[in-house]
Amino acid sequence: MPSPDGFIRCYYASEAAQKFEKIPVIIALPFAESDSNKQLMMMRKELILHEVDSNRIRFEPFGFNTHSQAINIATQFGPKTQETKLVLITSPEHMYRSVRTFQKAGFNAVGGIPSFEKPIPADKVKDKSRSKDKRVKDLDLRYNIWSYLHYEILVIKEFFAITYYKIKGWI
Repeated sequence: MPSPDGFIRCYYASEAAQKFEKIPVIIALPFAESDSNKQLMMMRKELILHEVDSNRIRFEPFGFNTHSQAINIATQFGPKTQETKLVLITSPEHMYRSVRTFQKAGFNAVGGIPSFEKPIPADKVKDKSRSKDKRVKDLDLRYNIWSYLHYEILVIKEFFAITYYKIKGWI
């Protein structure tokens, strides 16, 4: 099974592949010496399990960041880059930078689908009664503070990445 991020992206990519039946599906994931192309192959297998035709699946394993991946994918399309339509599947906080980077690489029609996780509804884990059992009585302090802190870190990280990309002229 792919990593949790890879798994959720495969889910959204397979949904997009069903809507846009003639487009290629490109898995852009940096090649790692330690696991060879294991993650790429697991993501490919997951897409195939979700009925994506294996002939549509391509790879971009040489890019080490969003900019180099966009440049490498633009090279794959060559002169057709400007007329090629793309749908990017990435994390919500990374969507703006991804779309802008691919536009800067020469793609005119770029859209995106954020790969959101679907959390368990609070009413499924929260104890609404006044019983003395050990279930959670108030989720705000225990869960939300950590979730929001995590989101704040992601947003700050992405803010600096966007700033860096603007300074480099990549967006």
